[in-house]
Amino acid sequence: MDARFKPRVPGGLLALWGLLLGAVVLGRAGALLGGWSVPPRLELGLVSALVASALLVPGASGLWRAVAALCLAALAAGVALAPLATFVALSLLHNLTPLGFLAERLEGGRRRRALALGGLLFLGLPLLILLGAPQSLLGQSQAPAPFGVLLADQLKGFVFPAWRSASWAERLFAAAVFTQCLHYLYVLLILPALDGRAAWWGQAPAGQERGTLLPWPGPLGTGLLLLAAAGLSLGLFVALGFSAAKRCYALPAAVHAWIELPLLLAAPALLSRAEAAS
Repeated sequence: MDARFKPRVPGGLLALWGLLLGAVVLGRAGALLGGWSVPPRLELGLVSALVASALLVPGASGLWRAVAALCLAALAAGVALAPLATFVALSLLHNLTPLGFLAERLEGGRRRRALALGGLLFLGLPLLILLGAPQSLLGQSQAPAPFGVLLADQLKGFVFPAWRSASWAERLFAAAVFTQCLHYLYVLLILPALDGRAAWWGQAPAGQERGTLLPWPGPLGTGLLLLAAAGLSLGLFVALGFSAAKRCYALPAAVHAWIELPLLLAAPALLSRAEAAS
């Protein structure tokens, strides 16, 4: 996101996003460390402001402004009527964002083929999981017993409150986790490789060529950074347990997840700005 979009984003809008994301992280950190009770509507209000900021990008077509306005209206309705369900819906939809970034990066036949494959992976296979195909092949109807307590705590992240007692709630959770793993694969490997400047694929660090916000390391530094992040995640899991480790992970995850919303909505206008500048 940094290497591809930062050169296109106006400085004032970038500062606004930084303030809004900083407020989200501060709220989550306070809840984690200080025991604050952060109302869901507060964070969703900040997310709504991020979505609304996409309307501020100059050069957007009327169609894309209408799409952004419609998304903002839907989000505002969710905040007002069902904030917890809105969080769940955003968790599910966020896993599909690589499809939007594929459409932004590719053109013509490559775009059509990539989106067809992505649609099969992100929508077709999760549908088979939801319908129970893997369980039928394995001869299982529910999760193994050791995972029962873990699932009870984690279902709330991907299953709407009214659906958690349904017989297919665990299958919906499994389908959502599958799409989340695909999301990681695309974000960490496939999308950077398509950009042609991913340091861990052997190219020069993008920050030295394209004016990124952060000084991203080269191949060795990136590998060490990923290993350190994996080690930290595993250490937190062993020391604190899965739920507490996930709450720690939620701090950087909030930045990753919420910045994608205004970027996707503003991508056409940002691209037209870059083309006009060149």
